[in-house]
Amino acid sequence: GFFVPAVMVVAFVAAVVWLIAGKDFSFALRIFVSVLVIACITFINHPTLYFPHGTSHNAIPFPNNNTSIASLNPSNLQVL
Repeated sequence: GFFVPAVMVVAFVAAVVWLIAGKDFSFALRIFVSVLVIACITFINHPTLYFPHGTSHNAIPFPNNNTSIASLNPSNLQVL
């Protein structure tokens, strides 16, 4: 795939742009890592939307077989 190389390029370019803008290396490194972390979380969470519903392969256990991630009401979700 092209996802990982694309994310690496975006993270690198973002860090270089901030270095050129006059920020210090520590700030640019935080930007680089932030892009990688956000992309990794997106990449890990994305495939969970495509697991068959109601099977043991769900990333989130549901109370019944008719519930899907797409049908969850955001106001009922709890962040841990």
